Amino acid sequence: MRSAAMPRFSSKIPGFISYVILRGMCEILKCGSNTQNCSGMTQPSKRQLKTGEGWRIGWDASAPIYKGLIGTDDWAIELTEAELDDFCRLALELAGTMQQIVTELMDEEQISCEVESDRFWLEADGFPHAYELRVMVLGDRRCEGAWVASAVPSLLQAIQTLRVF
Repeated sequence: MRSAAMPRFSSKIPGFISYVILRGMCEILKCGSNTQNCSGMTQPSKRQLKTGEGWRIGWDASAPIYKGLIGTDDWAIELTEAELDDFCRLALELAGTMQQIVTELMDEEQISCEVESDRFWLEADGFPHAYELRVMVLGDRRCEGAWVASAVPSLLQAIQTLRVF
């Protein structure tokens, strides 16, 4: 369980990420790759939140357990570092499979393709160039969510650059 002093992801202000008050002393605002603290000093940020229409994905290197976040405007799931790595790998693998199969299908054919690990089950459902992506977190937390087809290409692009410094 997270304490009230732990930063939380938020995407209410485009371009800025507002975090909860940290240890009751100040609010941290993040813009781009720098974080400004209450004394006005700028320091490198260890947090990233990438958002778009119908998707979000985040990374907080300073978080003790749940360093990753996936979701939409309506839901979010926090992930451990290993879970986030696994999710990103599986999502990109599934996207590659969908692109490879495009030559085997007629234009009007839809497909459902699944990939699974010990941590996740992912499914792409739709056309190879426009599909919904569903995810289930396996194990003791049992969470699930989905992205609409229009959000998936941007999500996949963000996955590729999430932790590139």
